[in-house]
Amino acid sequence: NMVNDYKLNLIGILRDYCNREHLYFIPGPDAYINALMDQSIYSTNDLILVCDLQFSPDLGENSMNEVQYKSTISLGRKREATSVSTLDETFEQKYDRRLMELSNLLTELLLLLQCEHNFVIDSAQMSYSLNEYDLNADFVSAEIQITV
Repeated sequence: NMVNDYKLNLIGILRDYCNREHLYFIPGPDAYINALMDQSIYSTNDLILVCDLQFSPDLGENSMNEVQYKSTISLGRKREATSVSTLDETFEQKYDRRLMELSNLLTELLLLLQCEHNFVIDSAQMSYSLNEYDLNADFVSAEIQITV
């Protein structure tokens, strides 16, 4: 019998969310993400969601019981209409202009995964990642553990 591939499809679920909410989605390890980052692809106000996943299926005798993901999911924004992210912005400016809003949006996404898809988020450790990748974009990152 087929395993429940729904539980192995976190990337697909995140991709569907990004398509629906008009986010630019880049899954994969950091080196791969950096290679795909190209400033020309982002228009003003575009949000970027990146994720790097590790997963551990709990394999029973004849079936897969659950899948545990350890993942970094990061939500970033390159620029706004009023200000461009620059290296000389203070942390407080970055927080007011981008990071607070990104924290809210990323938290909403995690809550949505729980509500819509019945995922259990065991832990979410969030942090601010500044001037990331070649874009010098500011991100809010969540190290999360999810059980599906």
